[in-house]
Amino acid sequence: MSLLPSPSRSPPLYSEKQHGGNGRSRKTGLRSRGTQLLALRFGWVVLVVWFEVGEFFSSLSSCRFPDAALRHTRSPKPSPPPTHVVLIADPHVSHPRFSYSPDSNPWINALRQVFDELFMRKSWNIVMRLGKVDHVIMLGDMLDWGRGVMDEEEYAQYHNIFRSIFQLPPSIPMHFVPGNHDLPLGPHRFFSPHARDRYTRYFSPPNQVISIANHSLVLLDAVGLVEEDYRRYAAEMQFGEWDGIEGGVIEFVKGAAEEIAGGANILISHIPLARPERSQCGPNREFGRIQKGAGPGYQNLLGSETSRFLLEQLKPEVVFSGDDHDYCEHTHPNHIREVTVKSFSSSTGIQRPGFQLLSLIPPPEYPSFPPEPTYADRQCTLPDQAGVYSRVYFPFICITILYIFFTNIRQAWIKWNAVTDRTDKPYGEKGRSSPSPSVEVARRYADRPVALTLPSRRSSAHLSTLQPHGGASTSRQLHMTSRPPSPNLSNRSAPVSPFGSPRPSFADEEADITLDTPNLSRRSSFIYMNGTSSTSTPSSYFSSREPSGNAGLGLGLGLATPTGLNPYPGSHVTPNLRRTSSNTPSYSSHSPTPPPNAAQNRRVTMPRHLSAYNSDSDRESKKARQPAPNYLPVLSLTDGQNRSGFRGTVLSAWERLRGYMRWAWKMRNSVIVRSLWEVWGVAWVVAVAWVVVNGLFFLG
Repeated sequence: MSLLPSPSRSPPLYSEKQHGGNGRSRKTGLRSRGTQLLALRFGWVVLVVWFEVGEFFSSLSSCRFPDAALRHTRSPKPSPPPTHVVLIADPHVSHPRFSYSPDSNPWINALRQVFDELFMRKSWNIVMRLGKVDHVIMLGDMLDWGRGVMDEEEYAQYHNIFRSIFQLPPSIPMHFVPGNHDLPLGPHRFFSPHARDRYTRYFSPPNQVISIANHSLVLLDAVGLVEEDYRRYAAEMQFGEWDGIEGGVIEFVKGAAEEIAGGANILISHIPLARPERSQCGPNREFGRIQKGAGPGYQNLLGSETSRFLLEQLKPEVVFSGDDHDYCEHTHPNHIREVTVKSFSSSTGIQRPGFQLLSLIPPPEYPSFPPEPTYADRQCTLPDQAGVYSRVYFPFICITILYIFFTNIRQAWIKWNAVTDRTDKPYGEKGRSSPSPSVEVARRYADRPVALTLPSRRSSAHLSTLQPHGGASTSRQLHMTSRPPSPNLSNRSAPVSPFGSPRPSFADEEADITLDTPNLSRRSSFIYMNGTSSTSTPSSYFSSREPSGNAGLGLGLGLATPTGLNPYPGSHVTPNLRRTSSNTPSYSSHSPTPPPNAAQNRRVTMPRHLSAYNSDSDRESKKARQPAPNYLPVLSLTDGQNRSGFRGTVLSAWERLRGYMRWAWKMRNSVIVRSLWEVWGVAWVVAVAWVVVNGLFFLG
């Protein structure tokens, strides 16, 4: 006994990948959505770490103390190691309340306070890593509201904020020069009369002379000098006639000049010295030049007579000043160079803050000619923190949001097209063998295969018992229980698979329609002779029609016509389908009296195409009654007007735009909501990274 070979497995009727779907439920690898979001998070973390920390190191990577300029080749003895001094100008540490306008938003003020302090903390941390620092000199305006009215406790807390930012080990001294924001310049109701005393207690005396590497550094109270000038102007006295007030700045300058005569002197003043109106500041300045100006609480330059007095009395080799917030380099008479140091704060109106590095070596015991330099300075600039947020973070935020949004739109569009393609196929998503109802309505007669006829399962003898007595042909009423989607849609579909049921599909059923079944054989090749026998032809399960003009001819279709039991929309006659005996022809349903020679006729019922019986009038009536194809609805705004020209183009574009808007509204959950969640999924990771990176600078 041999086993028959098993039949080969046929390919599936439906393939998800071939009908608009994806072979897998989600993508994997680098193209998956999770991988893309992970790449966005990683890229943002790298971006934050670089611009919050790495850019500071990069900006100051070439900033070193200028020791190389002090290596003497002509000296028989090696030069001593230079002394390193860091010059910081105008930090302007903000007060939490008084540094901002009363009408401003307190939340915005607190945010600005945090960002200003954060920038200076990071900058100062990098400065202290540049090398060995021996001294630090502040060139004034340490506190933004140090001159204001406040009690002692509040001023102490304010001073502690400054000290917490500029932390130094006990071995490194910090020296101070008062500025016009530390001491009041002129009378004002917001200026405290105790500001000078507070400054002396918490910082240092306003005027002092310090010695670093055999150099005498004169720390000048420029604010007090300007006030003394105001008194001289009020007394209408020339500068040579003015002896100064007791304990004033002029008295201090005269005494310091006698003390440091003949040595290497350096003048440090908060307010720059006077200069010509159109003097330039050099290539390192961001914009403009220092101009003369004065007002309540400020003065841009010292007076010309006062500046000449300082240069003649002190004879400095170099002058360092601040107050202007931008870099400026000017040469005074007798080749005395003055450097105005950049502000250390990011909120003083310049793009790139900065500071100055100063290297000093002791002057030689025996001066040489030409004299060798004993000091060297270099400007260092800090990153543009405001530009990082406006020109780096903000564009990347927009790019990230747009990328997430448009990729979700693209994914939703692909899914939408995939669903549309599946609904347009004759097979559904589950690989069913019967056509989907939406496609079945739109199919034409020419698209259907010719139906096969099946032999009757009931014998003629059995069917004859179902006839009523008397031999008259009677009608059997067939009731359909459901209504098609539209009575005007006459296109129906026969089963595609031969294994499918030959019964009418759910779209072929019609409610409240009574039809009479004819006495036609389900067996198209059944040949019978009309005689006197009582045998009857089997009842046809399916409906058929005898067209007008051919009343004696039966159709004998083996399958149901897919037009909903009335395949001719143009005809108003409902065929009376009757069950008759074999001695009565099938056309007896329309002719009350059969022809006399009917008993001698032999009839063969053969399958034919239904379209062969459609008359021209039926086809025209069908075209007139058949609705337009069920495409996607598009709202017409023209109402039959001419669509050509510019107006038609604009209207078409508007219709298409409205269609996109309707589609976007339907897909809002899969596009907008999902995009928001994905943006949040990236944002919180970046926020945590930003807080962790910057929070380290607040520790200690």
